[in-house]
Amino acid sequence: MFDADVIIIGGGAAGLSCARRLQEAGMDWLLVEASDRLGGRLKTDFQDGFTLDHGFHVLQAKYPQLKGLINPKDLKCRPFASGAKVYHNARWHTIADAFRHPRHALGTLFSGLGKNGDILKLAWWSSALSRTKQERIWEGHEVTSLQFLKQKGFSEEFIDSFFRPFLGGVMLDPTLATSARQMNFAMKMFVEAAPVLPVGGIASIVPGLARGLPPERIRLSTEVTGREGGILTLKDGSTLKGFHIVIATEGPAAHRLLGVAQKAGQKSTTFPFLTGRGTTVIYFEAPAGTVLPGPWLLLNGEKGGPILHGCFPSQVQPSYAPAGRHLFAATLIGSAEPDLEAVRTQMADWFGEAARTWSHLRTIRIPHALPLRETLRPCFLTERLAEDLFICGDHRAYPSLNAALASGKRAAEAIIPETVF
Repeated sequence: MFDADVIIIGGGAAGLSCARRLQEAGMDWLLVEASDRLGGRLKTDFQDGFTLDHGFHVLQAKYPQLKGLINPKDLKCRPFASGAKVYHNARWHTIADAFRHPRHALGTLFSGLGKNGDILKLAWWSSALSRTKQERIWEGHEVTSLQFLKQKGFSEEFIDSFFRPFLGGVMLDPTLATSARQMNFAMKMFVEAAPVLPVGGIASIVPGLARGLPPERIRLSTEVTGREGGILTLKDGSTLKGFHIVIATEGPAAHRLLGVAQKAGQKSTTFPFLTGRGTTVIYFEAPAGTVLPGPWLLLNGEKGGPILHGCFPSQVQPSYAPAGRHLFAATLIGSAEPDLEAVRTQMADWFGEAARTWSHLRTIRIPHALPLRETLRPCFLTERLAEDLFICGDHRAYPSLNAALASGKRAAEAIIPETVF
């Protein structure tokens, strides 16, 4: 006897997307999640009136897979500025979208950041991306982001001072070895709309992803420790049986459930080696009057210092800090224990000596913040591994919430009878 026609392992974005599509098709499904909450990497904590997201999260409201699921107005979202402030040569430079921030147009053009028309090249590239259909981006030639930027004629100085901290922060890859197609998609999303922060933190979008799913079909705190065919063994020793199994966990957990043991350097088109990219976010309380004003992303355009980029989330979304206080988030690459003294030294360079005394609220280390794929060809790897076994997640495509949602839907459509896809 089957517990459900389809059992989905994992309650992150991909698992929820898969469940929604199965629900729409009237299929019998059950979702099991090891933790006590839904959302996967979409996680927010609350501490002393501060809102602390796990990782540097922004909501890209223009993600096509979010259409119909998330209404930024309902979440009282507030936008970042369309651009960034770059700390380079011991001062801040403003790089802003001239159409959205016309008063910063001349300052951006004559910021002194880069050379040989880098700012104009950035504007032309942004304009071209705004006119490019999304599907065309994935048809582009596969080169690294760094190769692409050099082909566009950007100077080494501008690549180092702007693109490495900006795109390196988005893709957690300051080397810019990530696929240019992934980079172009990310840039297009920024060009089409400024990223936003919801009033309740990034986890506040999870109810939208789960909307319409019957609670009785979701089991939290239910960890799957083994799989044999359609029979799942749970941590408490009990079992579940499904006619179809969908593994919607992060890549490393999926490998464990599949019994796939891989080592660094091994390559497979079905199970690409996934060394999760790690990140660390360090939160500080910044007293009023000491912060850099405005809802800006702050980029480290220097070669030194552990902080890749930072921001004051409370300058974007006031709900992230109590009234009269501010929150600073410093993002570092990697999940090793950070050197807080080095972080404070860099903050003092950026904001003045008073920043050394800012109160440290929390350090959140995330070993597997984004999956790593060496190439995006093909963009989506197959969701069907066997007649009764499926897999989904952004590790099957490109690292992003949009890809996770798309992959979950594709897995469901591979299961739904007589579905053409």
